[in-house]
Amino acid sequence: MIEFRSTSTRVLRLGAMVFLAATLAGCANCTRDPRQAGFGCGVANLAGGVYQEDTIKLQAEADAAQARAQNLAAENDRLRAEMGSLNQQQRRLNTQLIAANDQLAQSHARLQLLRNQRDVDRGRLTDLENQLANLQDRQRELIRRRGNAGDAAEAARIEAEIKRVEAENAKLKKGITDISNART
Repeated sequence: MIEFRSTSTRVLRLGAMVFLAATLAGCANCTRDPRQAGFGCGVANLAGGVYQEDTIKLQAEADAAQARAQNLAAENDRLRAEMGSLNQQQRRLNTQLIAANDQLAQSHARLQLLRNQRDVDRGRLTDLENQLANLQDRQRELIRRRGNAGDAAEAARIEAEIKRVEAENAKLKKGITDISNART
């Protein structure tokens, strides 16, 4: 019986070796995908560390993807903060623009008022210049009449009239000067 046992052991050993040899010989054509490798290739891949290598490689890829995701999340946070800052800056600039537009509108209104006033001043200046010319004509006429005055009383009346015309003339000249200075 011992012989039988040893023969059967030998047969088992031989069968195992043939199986192992066949399995290892087929490993050259084995796929690394455990879903497609089959039992023999699966055992060979497991024993040869193929699956361990793939697991390490996949873990490294997952870690790299996680790091990229964290970097993208940080970049997203930075961009959101920057966008908030830019939105705040835009609101501030819009407020400044509105204020500048208001000032521009006020300046435009003031300029229009000055143009209208200048037109009024121009008309007033023309009136004053005409009044001055009339007074100067009147003053010359009074001076001429004073030289032809027959008596002292008439000369005194003419002299008083000349003084009134001269005072009025001085007021007109001052008004003309004021308007001319206001225009410049």
